[in-house]
Amino acid sequence: MGDASRGARITSIVFLVILSCSMVATQTNYLVIGSTHVIAVLAPIAAGSLLFGTLPGTIIGTIAGLAEMLHATLLPLDAYEAYFAAPTNSVLLFALIGFVMGVLFAIADRRRNERGDLQGLLVLASACLIGSVLFTFVFSVSVNAINDLLNLTVPSNLLHDFTGNHEVVSQIVADFVLMMALSTTAGALDRSIESLKGEHTLRATFQGWLAVVVSMAYLVTAALGYTFISSSCLMSANNQIKGQIDYLTGQLERSDQMLDGIARRSQLSENRVEELHDSTIGGIATGLPLGVNGISVIAENGIIVSSSEESFLGQSFEEVVGSGLQDGFDESIYDRPMVTRWYMGGSKLEYLRATQVGYVRVSKTGNYQVMAALPASEVFAWRSRMMIAFSLVFVALFATVYVQAMLLLKNVVVRGIDETNATLKLITQGDLDQRVSVKDSVEFVSLSSGINATVSALKNAIAEEAGRIDRDLSTARSIQESALPQTFPPFPEVDAFDIYASMSPAREVGGDFYDFFLLDDHTLGFLIADVSGKGIPASLFMMAAKTELANYMSSDMDLAEAIQTANWHLCQGNEAGMFVTVWAATLDYETGELTYVNAGHNPPMLRHNGRWDWLQSRGGLFLGIFDTAKFRSSTLKLSRGDQLLLYTDGVTEAFNTRDEQYGGQRLEEFLMRHTEMHPHAITDALKDDVHAWANGTEQSDDITILSLEYGIAPEVRGSITVDATLDQLDDVLSFVHEELGRRRCPIVAQNQLDVAIEELFVNVCNYAYEGSDSPGTCRVEYIYRPDPSTITVQITDWGTPFNPLAQDDPDKPTSIVDTMIGGLGIFMAKQLTDDMSYVRDGNANVVAISKSW
Repeated sequence: MGDASRGARITSIVFLVILSCSMVATQTNYLVIGSTHVIAVLAPIAAGSLLFGTLPGTIIGTIAGLAEMLHATLLPLDAYEAYFAAPTNSVLLFALIGFVMGVLFAIADRRRNERGDLQGLLVLASACLIGSVLFTFVFSVSVNAINDLLNLTVPSNLLHDFTGNHEVVSQIVADFVLMMALSTTAGALDRSIESLKGEHTLRATFQGWLAVVVSMAYLVTAALGYTFISSSCLMSANNQIKGQIDYLTGQLERSDQMLDGIARRSQLSENRVEELHDSTIGGIATGLPLGVNGISVIAENGIIVSSSEESFLGQSFEEVVGSGLQDGFDESIYDRPMVTRWYMGGSKLEYLRATQVGYVRVSKTGNYQVMAALPASEVFAWRSRMMIAFSLVFVALFATVYVQAMLLLKNVVVRGIDETNATLKLITQGDLDQRVSVKDSVEFVSLSSGINATVSALKNAIAEEAGRIDRDLSTARSIQESALPQTFPPFPEVDAFDIYASMSPAREVGGDFYDFFLLDDHTLGFLIADVSGKGIPASLFMMAAKTELANYMSSDMDLAEAIQTANWHLCQGNEAGMFVTVWAATLDYETGELTYVNAGHNPPMLRHNGRWDWLQSRGGLFLGIFDTAKFRSSTLKLSRGDQLLLYTDGVTEAFNTRDEQYGGQRLEEFLMRHTEMHPHAITDALKDDVHAWANGTEQSDDITILSLEYGIAPEVRGSITVDATLDQLDDVLSFVHEELGRRRCPIVAQNQLDVAIEELFVNVCNYAYEGSDSPGTCRVEYIYRPDPSTITVQITDWGTPFNPLAQDDPDKPTSIVDTMIGGLGIFMAKQLTDDMSYVRDGNANVVAISKSW
């Protein structure tokens, strides 16, 4: 546990100290099994040395030795344990064992890491064996020294012969096994705790600490309970022995009184009286045994005259009593209110020659001295049973407390934390609508309120920031869109080509762009480009690239040289490593000569003689990375009606719901189905086809398309939205007339269109929004196409569904009253225009009419 927290280390050391002291207090430290004396407290000392090192092991050994010294002094189990009353045999010896075991385990741990598990285990066993031998050897030397000093003999000569002594060997083996078992268990527990480090739940942590606290509380309770029971046993034995002495004293007094009375009445001789006295006194102690193995003694004038132990008869009372006392006979023993520890044997008393401890009280009355003694086995006969019952009660109590505490933790704390964490997990996953609603206690109410308030504030801050970002991105998008040509046709005075372009960013702003500009009175420059990445960084690089390309293409440089120069400038300071693919060209729209450079961009499609083909070329690498890159231009002669379609990879790399790409083959197939469309129409149709292919899949890249048709005058479009009221009719007609005038439309055709538009518009005003509180709106759009001159007018409303083409043409009416509502007007519009169509687009009615001249 070298990496354990300071609190855990201190707690574990305290636990081992309490364990060792409770073992001493409950006499489980010193066990006599047959002829083997096991010192069980060596196990926690060894465990402390193994887990925490030399110093903690020494501290645990010192405290355990002090506890053993006090216990051996106050309440030894037998004569053997009495030797632990000497500090050298307890405090110093146990401290030395803790220190030595710490050193040995440090060496063993290093060897175990070097040699692996099996050899490491053998090293650990060697350390435990050395510790056990050391303890027994030092103890034997110390005891023998005390024996020599005090001229004492250990019972059964237990340690006189160290080498080959059966009892010594058995003690070494027993202590070794105990130390080894607890050390390996502690080591395994330490490794298990280390492997779980950082993975503890609150419940597991609390459960572990509660188990430690409950265990320590039980050990303390057991030690105190054992001490209390032992004291009670001694008090009971004292009363029993005192009662025996009082009874013997009373018998002696009555015997003397009886003999005095007999002597006065019977005129007996002194010898006869003395004989009667001796026979009466001699039978008192013999006939009144104390317990099973207790001893009762009566002495007269210091000589034992009656005893339950025959060997004591005739001996000196003081010698018999003194031989069982630590410091010999002392007159003060008569005045002691409690029993005194006294060493006794089964058939004789020998100081420290018997292993059994007994308790004695003496008293004197007149010429008599009385003694009563009980062996410890009888004094504490019911202590084991009481301790078992006591332990069972407290084990049940502590187990109940433990279970109740765990249930309380689970129901009051853990459940609330689990519910809170479950909600927080959803919140951290982005669901800010979640609310913590744990109300089990004031603390959880406060916690829930705090979390909810924080989440609400976060949600509001995110919404506010998102709104700000949306506004900024909207502004950025407007700026980006304004940087791209948006007016079509861009050069209405030039009727040599038609050009149209569209850019749909995957985000609010994108990295694709297109551009076109007149280089002189007969040359058009145009390009399409795709910047790496998306979003704000791509849009910023896009603006820089657009500026550089426009500047150098507008100069007098050759196109390849202009692209190369723009690339050099883009490479300077490009720390982000962004790049841009470009397809750029110049068109002499008088001769049809097309010069182009492909800088790593998708090859465009070219329609020639009604067929679309790929326009392949080798131009160079993309721009922005290699400032020394070279570029090559190609030249092509366009014919009237030829059309170019430029695009970015957002078209060919669009994905559908099956994760399939749109691809170049699908693009080619689409174009082959649309060989007659002009730039505006084909651009819109291609975008619609890509979106239909995606089928709702999120757009992954910007989609940009540019189409140029050579030799064809550009399409012209216009749109106006007005209220669907009759007073807006003049504005609608003037809007269309303005374009017709620019296109030199014959007056007859103009009048016919006026009538058709008027009929359709009036029909919308009168019937489309019938029953509505508001007049509704109507949008009027036109598209002018030259060659031949044709205008298509489209009228859209969002009113009641109505298909004018579904109405039968009316018979010639006999009067205007007989004409069906809308019927004649629709008929007239059909007759005065070249074509009429209708479609219900969502919730909109869309009617289109065409007129050519």
